[in-house]
Amino acid sequence: MTPEPTADPLPTWGRSFYQPGGGDAILDYVAFGRFAQPIELSMGAYHTAGVPDFVDVAYHTRPDDPERFDGYLHGYAADWLRANDASQFSTVRLCEDAIEITGRLRDPSSLNYLRDVIGILAGLMDLKGVAVLDRLALRWWRPAEWKEQVWKPKTLNVPALINTVVSRADGDVGWTVSTRGMRKFGRPDVRLRETPQDQTRTAVDVVNRMASMLAQGAIVPNGKIIKTPAIPGDLVCRLDGGEDDPAFQNAYVDIVYPAAR
Repeated sequence: MTPEPTADPLPTWGRSFYQPGGGDAILDYVAFGRFAQPIELSMGAYHTAGVPDFVDVAYHTRPDDPERFDGYLHGYAADWLRANDASQFSTVRLCEDAIEITGRLRDPSSLNYLRDVIGILAGLMDLKGVAVLDRLALRWWRPAEWKEQVWKPKTLNVPALINTVVSRADGDVGWTVSTRGMRKFGRPDVRLRETPQDQTRTAVDVVNRMASMLAQGAIVPNGKIIKTPAIPGDLVCRLDGGEDDPAFQNAYVDIVYPAAR
């Protein structure tokens, strides 16, 4: 992948609430399509400084690695796509090429790496790309969605880069609102449990605002109490999980809705 140079300065994606001591930022994206080689992107056109030093870009083809392509369409993200967007599932299933963009960076003080990868993925979508998969957030984007929701604003839009899920299992007291994909910022995901049904929209907003602060570099100590006018009572934050957690594959901030205690 050879980006064409640009003389235009790029905006710095700083972290307004950065505190050192966070985790590693991890990227795990896959772009699907039919990509002619060599791939050349205009860094100026896509507002990127190119591939960050710590990022690996791997090009795969279905004939050379059919098992890898079968693996892309197994698991939660694939099941969701099959159930909710059958036409896109069929499109991805027939793709001949995939480009994996992966990397790990220790507690970054800026998000320039993310700005650059967002631009690269936007460029790939213009080069006969058909889908972007974030394997950390378990989320898919069509090309137009990626460009409109993630790349076009040219500023950090955290809810567009993660997956905020509202769920309720049998036996649960109330609803659970939780994020996936915060590992790309080197910060924990957020889970708000036992939410009353009529408060789920408020809970989503609170969780997304908390995720946005974490993405900007904030750190939440274990036991921290957060107050917000949107929810009466104290939000007590408990840290749990880790990279081996079966649900999050990440640490997470666990909160119980105050009215449920």
